[in-house]
Amino acid sequence: MKNSTLAKLGIKTGFLSVLLSFAILLIACNPTTSDTMSPSANWSVKLTLSGGFAGLNRSISLNQDGQAIYIDKRAKSRVEKQVTQQDLQNYVKLVKILPVNQALKPKPTRCNDCINYVLVASFDGTSKRRTANDLTLGSSDANELIKNLTMLASEMAAKK
Repeated sequence: MKNSTLAKLGIKTGFLSVLLSFAILLIACNPTTSDTMSPSANWSVKLTLSGGFAGLNRSISLNQDGQAIYIDKRAKSRVEKQVTQQDLQNYVKLVKILPVNQALKPKPTRCNDCINYVLVASFDGTSKRRTANDLTLGSSDANELIKNLTMLASEMAAKK
């Protein structure tokens, strides 16, 4: 009787071991959303702000390591900052989902006092470029990324 019970238990234990191994294999081979949006992917982004009535000439760049560099050429200042992991996740998501081709080409606008934005982003070897100004930024497919980078630049400028 004991041998029969142990044999049944052995079969169940063996079956559970195989099932557990299969589940682990599936989990390991199936990338999750967080894996595909990993900040360790090869990416970078740079936003240049120029013009406006104050004659801005600034840039903010950020790479996959979370290193942000703010440069104000007029004030001849440079500030470096390490962004948080949470912010880095947000930036990599925005860079990754930005289409390669600009969805809506901005019409040339005559705005002498507008700030001009030039965004250059790269994700896994694919380069993406956007241009906008204060009048066209709202309709740009890079609006959220440009606004977030502009806020980061403002925070860093306050620390110079």
